Parts: sequence; C-alpha cells; structure tokens
Amino acid sequence: MQRSALAPATLVAPHSLGLRLLIAAALLLAGCRSLTWQHRPAAGPDDTELIDLRGSLHVHTGLSHDSDGTLEELAAIAEGIGLDFVLVTDHNDRHEGPPARQFGDVLVLLGTEYGTDRGHLVTAFDPYLRIHRHDSSALARSVRADGGLAIVAHPYWRSDAWRWAGHEDEVTHIELANLAVDFAENPWSMVFSIPQFLFTPARTLAGHLERPDAEIRLWDELLKERKVVAVGAADAHQRWYAGYDELLPLLTTHVLAKEKSAIAIRDALRVGRCYIAWDVFGTTDAFRFRMRRGEETFEMGSEIMQDEGASSILEISVPAGGTLTVLRDGAPWFTSEAHRLQMPIDRRGVYRAEVLRDGSPWIISNPIIIR
Repeated sequence: MQRSALAPATLVAPHSLGLRLLIAAALLLAGCRSLTWQHRPAAGPDDTELIDLRGSLHVHTGLSHDSDGTLEELAAIAEGIGLDFVLVTDHNDRHEGPPARQFGDVLVLLGTEYGTDRGHLVTAFDPYLRIHRHDSSALARSVRADGGLAIVAHPYWRSDAWRWAGHEDEVTHIELANLAVDFAENPWSMVFSIPQFLFTPARTLAGHLERPDAEIRLWDELLKERKVVAVGAADAHQRWYAGYDELLPLLTTHVLAKEKSAIAIRDALRVGRCYIAWDVFGTTDAFRFRMRRGEETFEMGSEIMQDEGASSILEISVPAGGTLTVLRDGAPWFTSEAHRLQMPIDRRGVYRAEVLRDGSPWIISNPIIIR
C-alpha cells in the first residue's frame, strides 16, 4: 500500500476568515519566522500478510462540549487526507448506533473519553457507557474484560495529568504523543505564529511538534516491568481557529493489520502492532520493525522468551530521508542513516526504534521485548 504524505491544509474556513485576518494584522507587526517542510514519497512495505493502516486516535465531535464537528464532516476530511480510520472519543458520552461505521473509505470507530479519579481514560471498541466511570481501575478492568481498550490520555497534561499511584497493572496503553499537549505547552510561541498559520495552518503547527521526552521516559520505565503499548493522539476538536483539516495531518497511529476492519484494528492496537508517525513530515508507510528467528517473524508489540539455541535478527526498513536510532532498554543502541538494516540480537532487552527527519520526530515504534 503506497500513499503520498498527508498534505497540510491551506484553506481557511469562510466563517473564520475575517477574525483570522484581524488577528494576523495585529500580530504581523511583531514579525514571525516562516516554517516550511518538504514532503517526499516513500516506497511501500514489502510485506504481503499485513497492511499498514493509517489512523487518527482521540478525536472529538459535537457530542463533546468543546467541538462543533459532525461524524460526516470528520469522515470527509479524514478521507481527503488519506486516513483509513478515525477513533472518535467524546467526553463521557455515547454515540447512538453501532460502534463502528463506514463513511466512504474511512472507518469511524466510536469510543469515549472518561474523566476519572486519576485523570482521563480513552476507551475504544467498548459498546457500553460505564456507570463506574470515575473509578479508573475498575473502568480499565471492565473495559478490557469486554474486549475493549483503555488508554491513559495525555499523562502529563498540565491541568489534569495522570495521577500515578505506583505503576498500576491496569495501565496497558498510553498516549505517548498528544497534539493538544504540544500546543498548550507553548502558548506564546503559538500566538506569535498566527500570521503564518493563516496561510499554511498545518505546516505552521508542525513547527511546534516536539519529541515527547517526559512521556518517553515514563514509557521506558514502565517497559522495564511489563509491556505497555504507546499510541499517538490527535486530540482534535473542530473549532473556529483550528479544526480537523489542520490537526489530523500532523500526527497519526499506524497499525499493521490483517485487513481493514474494526476487529483487525483492535487486535493490532491491543498487542502493540502499531507505531506513531508524524506524517506531516513525510510518508511513513514503508516503515517496518520486526525480528526473525528461524522461520518465525515477530512484529513490533511481540513479547517473547530468549532462545539461546536460535539466531535472532532484527530487521528494520525506514523510509528515505530519516535518521534511525534503535534503543535497548531505553538507551540508544545504534544510529544509522541506512534505509534497510539487519542486526543480530544476542541478549534480552526491550528493543524499539525512533526515526528523526531534519531533527523533528517522525516515527516511534512499539517495542519487541525479549525476556
């Protein structure tokens, strides 16, 4: 499956044009640095069993108090920028109808964002509105028991960070990257980039994307104890100043699935057969991170026991133009500019990959864990 990079939106909604122009005129006197990014195509993966599906997680519609979008509007924009699926997670609410709907080529999955005693939990593939939604532990357990996923949302959100009581066993998924956190942490920088935002919204916002250092440190600590799956979250709301067309191209979660269906996407997310991609910096569909042992292939998200009598080879494919770092137990193991690598593995550890493009975060894989 070969696709072009997500193209940043450049149009301004008619109802917001006048207000944007007034703000831009006032701030142009201060001067702003223009940010531009190149988008280069990449070859698709050479795998024939799994397909790379590109999705946006944690998106809000008019059923949340802070968004005005509809499912139909969201799906149309998602299809226009090449997404395969979207996970809608409105605040403590429930959409009527089936939990998964097809709009054109886009699969819209319906979940919920709960405010709990420890912070926000995003649930997916869960058909129920939970009555004990404020008890984070009970909520996560019950959602998983019914086949769904419970994801810790924006664990370091400045106004409502996740309140840890140790490394809870019920935490199996976390949002490693969240666009709302990126932008809220740098409010003055955002203000002074408004003139450029008027003309190239997604590209301007891309200039504020950073590696989620604190969340990655937390994730590496959790991975020392057990597997925790990391995802990227758009946390997108349709608002007058920034909506789906500006936010959805910036950050996606790719899943390696057996087919394009809600069940296949759920199964891939559950085990961590997925990776985070800042697709605005270029197509990432060619990325693969897996291990071969004899005739067996272990994709990212695998957790296996070491076999002293077998040779294990880590195989990595990176789209052109990226700088790859493979980490073992949270520490850099090696760095390369090569597009394809094969590396022997001779010891236990948590192996994962990060790719930068022009100094910006581009790809973060989920790990392969050898115990």
